[in-house]
Amino acid sequence: MVSRQHRGVPLGRLFAAEVAFPARKSHWRRPETFLQASWFQQGARSTPFGLDVAVFEATWHTLKNPRIRAMTASHHSRNFFLEGPAGRLEAILWAPSAPARRPPLAAVVCHPHPLFGGTMHNKVVYQAAKSLDALGLPVLRFNFRGAGLSAGKHSRGVGEQDDVRAALDFLAKQFRALPLLLAGFSFGAWVGLRVGCEDQRVSHLIGLGVPVNSSDFSFLRSCKKPKLFVHGSADPYGAVERVKRLVASIPGENHLVVVTGADHFFSNKLDELDAAITTWFE
Repeated sequence: MVSRQHRGVPLGRLFAAEVAFPARKSHWRRPETFLQASWFQQGARSTPFGLDVAVFEATWHTLKNPRIRAMTASHHSRNFFLEGPAGRLEAILWAPSAPARRPPLAAVVCHPHPLFGGTMHNKVVYQAAKSLDALGLPVLRFNFRGAGLSAGKHSRGVGEQDDVRAALDFLAKQFRALPLLLAGFSFGAWVGLRVGCEDQRVSHLIGLGVPVNSSDFSFLRSCKKPKLFVHGSADPYGAVERVKRLVASIPGENHLVVVTGADHFFSNKLDELDAAITTWFE
């Protein structure tokens, strides 16, 4: 089991902070109590239980989110390398540890442009994976060729399509008979959705921050599979009106969620990204 972290701090250590003072556990559950504590008001740099104050303050709300708590115990996490066409691809698979029912889908999430720092650890990709995991789906993330520890060199979106196919092949073998979902953010959406449209094993598609200003998404006009698009109203790489026209022009059951005020990376808007994905499945 790979240790889970938030902002570089192991979640187990943060959860342990709650029981550092067992007699006052309910007292510390209230954020206002934390914010009014003398050591916080006096500008202390660390909490009584040894954590940086800024980290604890930023993390408190997340720790109280029952969906995040459930996620930490709901799956097995496996770090490994899958075989890709240009060499091995670094990957992480989250699989339900004790599913109450058979998962309806298994998901692959593709990351943004590797030449601009994009990896499977990107916060939008990670949030999408968390949202899908919380819904009980197995979720595979991987690094495209040349990113992270993956072998090979960047291939301008051509070779990366084969990387997506390799990821789908792996997931299909691991979860036989399950239809697949293909999600991608930015460059990952441009590459991943193209492959997902063509692959008969893929039944659903999610495009996050589709970069319509600079990339050709006309391939979607022949894709009838159900699709969710989540886009920030302030995304400089995808004008909202162009995204709306794209979604209106493609066949199938399509849903567009525009997150007001969100930039390309959904800064301070990841909760709304989570809600969009979750609601789509309801």
